[in-house]
Amino acid sequence: MNYGDGETQSYSFDNLGNRIEKDDSGGSGPAQELSTFDAANRIISRGSQAYTSDADGNLLSDGARTYTWDSQNRLAQCVSTINGTSTTSSYTYGADGLRRSATVGGVTTYYAYDGQSCAQEYKPGANSKLDVSANYLMGPRGPECRTDETDISEPFLNTAASSYFHQIGAGSGFNMSGATGYANSYPVFADGPRAHTSWYVYDGLGSVVGTVDGKSLTFTPGPKRDVYGIQRTSGTLPTPHGFVGSLVSDGARIWLFATFGASPARVFKRNRLAALEYIV
Repeated sequence: MNYGDGETQSYSFDNLGNRIEKDDSGGSGPAQELSTFDAANRIISRGSQAYTSDADGNLLSDGARTYTWDSQNRLAQCVSTINGTSTTSSYTYGADGLRRSATVGGVTTYYAYDGQSCAQEYKPGANSKLDVSANYLMGPRGPECRTDETDISEPFLNTAASSYFHQIGAGSGFNMSGATGYANSYPVFADGPRAHTSWYVYDGLGSVVGTVDGKSLTFTPGPKRDVYGIQRTSGTLPTPHGFVGSLVSDGARIWLFATFGASPARVFKRNRLAALEYIV
């Protein structure tokens, strides 16, 4: 694989399709990385790192994190220890298998869906009420943008002194000078701040590679990744979505495909043993 930026990678596989070797030229990672698997196709090691898995092939530990899975083989908890700091993340699911909540470091985010696609995120607010923390505009390829309802930093497009009013029940049209003489009118646009929106930019694989700021129209690139989703360059993703449009779990740092409405078939038709490949 030639990434066009000076880095190339090549791979070798065993007869069962397990990746046993990766050779890298021009990248920041090791020049050669060997992997071993047991008779049940569960990974044992990759480079110098050892791994353990359960009887169903779910990853249990990778040296920095330990994983717990429920009876449906869905990630239930992850305990990560990075640079001496331990973080516990836990997840709940609905009967349809979609993730309903994620608790990372004691902060819980709840998810509401439109079909298989996440439409809104909620977080506990005042008086234990759930407040909308983010909205998504969905398109045929996934989220087109994310509106952060906790970041009220964008002005409305209407910067004039007056607001627009829309007439209800008496025909259509806008009153540019206010609501005088218009029955049942209400403001459509009002002067003042609004929630910050980030528009997603995709590559040909369907991965979010950056965002365009809804206010400044500035493009912010994310880190470059290889064909397996492994980060090749430094930087942080400016959006919760990333590799092939899937959501990255902040605590587990593992790409969650089927649990957040993204189809695993869009990536590779592989089983849970491949979850290792998507760890950030």
